[in-house]
Amino acid sequence: MTARVNGMVTKSRASEVELRSLKTAIVSAEAKAAGLITTSSKLVDSGRAISTRVESINGRIKAGNNNIHLAQSEISRIMTKLTADRKRQQAASLQIDKDGKKIKLEFDDPPVLKELRSNIQNMKLKQIEEAGKLEECETDQADLRVEIQHLDGHQIKALEALKKMKESFVSKRTALKMLVIDAKHVKKIVDKEFSFTKPPAFEPVKPGTYLNSWNDKADAAKAHIAADKLERMEGGIMGKETFGMRHGKIKFGEKLAEPTVTAF
Repeated sequence: MTARVNGMVTKSRASEVELRSLKTAIVSAEAKAAGLITTSSKLVDSGRAISTRVESINGRIKAGNNNIHLAQSEISRIMTKLTADRKRQQAASLQIDKDGKKIKLEFDDPPVLKELRSNIQNMKLKQIEEAGKLEECETDQADLRVEIQHLDGHQIKALEALKKMKESFVSKRTALKMLVIDAKHVKKIVDKEFSFTKPPAFEPVKPGTYLNSWNDKADAAKAHIAADKLERMEGGIMGKETFGMRHGKIKFGEKLAEPTVTAF
């Protein structure tokens, strides 16, 4: 039993140390998993920000294309009218060269047409710039996907390790509880073995233990005397005999009082 108890004590102390170490490892693993989750949330937020940028860029590109289309339509309208006017002017022209042919007139574009063409050129440059930004966003999205995949792998491994540590902690804690239960059983056995060799505790006997028999007799005698007196008072007994004669001259005593000293 002594060897078994010593083994239990050694094993329980080792289990306590191991549980404390495992608890510290679990806290560290939980912090690591929480950090990975926070990083993952930040990456998701970054992905949303990139998606918002892409939507904004696509919106600007679409609006720029519409503006370019409107400007080109306006240039086409102006050129149609301008070409017709120039043809009429050319037809009405009387300038003839030395060969007798009409001289082709030279016309300058109106400022509105020049401004429209300049605006279209600027808008096209702006579209090229927006397209470059869109390519940058696509590159950022691709890099972010790769980073999220790597982070997801680390996060899965961290959560699996944390799960195993928690399961191991619960198992070891259960084993320690069972060891404590076994130790309690051993203690009961040891206490029982020692109780066999230990003398019983001294308990003084109460005086009433020895007086109960006499007290019962005294109570019965008093009850009989009272009944006899009642019968004599009612005339059941004609006064011919005395109390002592009728009862064989047995003298009943009073009930003994319990002594006040209990020590032996």
